[in-house]
Amino acid sequence: MTTTEETDATPAAPDVTHLAAAAVAEAATAAVPSDGELDPEIDTDFVVDPAYATSKQLKEEQDEVAREAHGGGIETLKSVVIISGVVVAVIGALFAVAKKFREA
Repeated sequence: MTTTEETDATPAAPDVTHLAAAAVAEAATAAVPSDGELDPEIDTDFVVDPAYATSKQLKEEQDEVAREAHGGGIETLKSVVIISGVVVAVIGALFAVAKKFREA
């Protein structure tokens, strides 16, 4: 396998933008400590606002109640269909009886 240095008598000019980017990256990583926190003076122990936690819990409870209310919609539809079927059957029976009385 041949490299570009072997085939080209004059070496290629170095890419200045890559050298500059490498220098910036090296300087940035040298400034950052690798042993943990970037700024150890910042307090990371914070308290969650109880009003926010309570309102979030209330919203979750309301969503759960709404889901339960909509879940009863299938049962309501089922009972409506059954009642409608019974009403149609009763009306049909009344028409049949009325027809028999007219014939008699």
